[in-house]
Amino acid sequence: MGKYIDTERYHLIAEEVIRASNGQIVELMIVHTIQDNARFMESTITQYGRINDLRLTVRVRFGNKSGVATTNSITKDGILDVVKMAEQSALNAKEDPFLPDPEEKKELEHEQIDPAVAEIGPDEKSRFLGKIFSEFSEDFIFHGTLRSSLNYVGIFNNLGLKSDFSYTALNITMIIEDAEDKDTFWLQHTSPDLDSLNYDKYSGKIKGFLKMRYPNVHVKLGKYTVILSPYALKDVLDFMQYVGFSASALDMRMSFLKDMEGEKVFAEAFTLEDRPLRKGNFSMPFDFEGVEKKNLTIFEDGVFKRFIYDKKLAKKLKKKTTGHALDLIDSFAFAGHLEMIGGEKSVQELIEESPDVIYITRLHYVNVLDPSTFTLTGMTRDGTFRVRHGRQWARLPNLRFQVNFKELFNNITGISKEREYVGQPDSYSFDLPVAYLLPHIKCEGFNVIGFSTEED
Repeated sequence: MGKYIDTERYHLIAEEVIRASNGQIVELMIVHTIQDNARFMESTITQYGRINDLRLTVRVRFGNKSGVATTNSITKDGILDVVKMAEQSALNAKEDPFLPDPEEKKELEHEQIDPAVAEIGPDEKSRFLGKIFSEFSEDFIFHGTLRSSLNYVGIFNNLGLKSDFSYTALNITMIIEDAEDKDTFWLQHTSPDLDSLNYDKYSGKIKGFLKMRYPNVHVKLGKYTVILSPYALKDVLDFMQYVGFSASALDMRMSFLKDMEGEKVFAEAFTLEDRPLRKGNFSMPFDFEGVEKKNLTIFEDGVFKRFIYDKKLAKKLKKKTTGHALDLIDSFAFAGHLEMIGGEKSVQELIEESPDVIYITRLHYVNVLDPSTFTLTGMTRDGTFRVRHGRQWARLPNLRFQVNFKELFNNITGISKEREYVGQPDSYSFDLPVAYLLPHIKCEGFNVIGFSTEED
């Protein structure tokens, strides 16, 4: 699989695990990440760290009993110990009628490695960040992380399943603080390759924040027309999985989409797909159970089409898996390559056609208030603005909201043609190959219930 990933080593580990076990079914997952982090505060790199973490997880079955154990001691004794712990756990376990059937014999292999990301080091990262810091030193202070990683996932069993996936990941999270009044803005980048990290693109975005340096204003409590950025929209879609179209929500009897397949749920402008086989960003042709993935439509023209399943949920709910296992061991169906279809107007056109609109960059401290109506509560953060007549930008304090998103997404009045990849950059232990491709959306009826001037 190339010079960066030694798949033969992982295959030998898998063979040793399988030979060491007396289980009827032996399954294992190998996850290896080599990660470099450049963390910066107050426009200075404060820490440069490297993580090299290989973890082995083993599940052994005897009939309907199973046991699981994990180790990062990849020695002969370490492998024997983890197999023994998994077997002992299985023998002491209760029977589970919904243990998923393992995949049969097949070999899957996928590589998404950019050598430039695999080899990028402290000097290159320092040059990129230093250029930003120096260009905007009079206006902004920067805090965040620039991280690159080389990753491997392998799924195996004693029935002949061999699944290898290796990839690089590049993540930036950047909080941009106004040097004068301490208001903050947000930028994020996620990609498997280095070419997409275009300095001029991100410099242009930062320059755009200079146009928003108008005095703070306030709004009254009530409902407003809003434009949600791709960052804010991603937060909402994550919660939509947890209490909506993931079969995990259906199994926990908390899905607001229960019995809604084939029914119109949102406005016709709302079309949402999961596209793991795409070319533009992270792809993933099989899930963490070794099931081959397919592109899938979840909502089409506002109509809810289907739930997503992993093997255990599918068996329990008498359905077929859709290839959405997030983990070999813990059951949770998750779509990591969501894409929302864009519209015909630019973001600027959506703003200019609105006499009075609130632009929301990002959400924070979001919680589910009522899963049955998909009502969320939380705050806005890192760039909330009131825009009048498309030109008069004024900063708002962070807004507290309580929104029935089932209603809000029935009041979509515009979707931008521009779309942006938004990743999951918060994990420092393993970079999942996950990114959503999302537009800006304009909606009517966003309910503001309070304010805060603090960076909570």
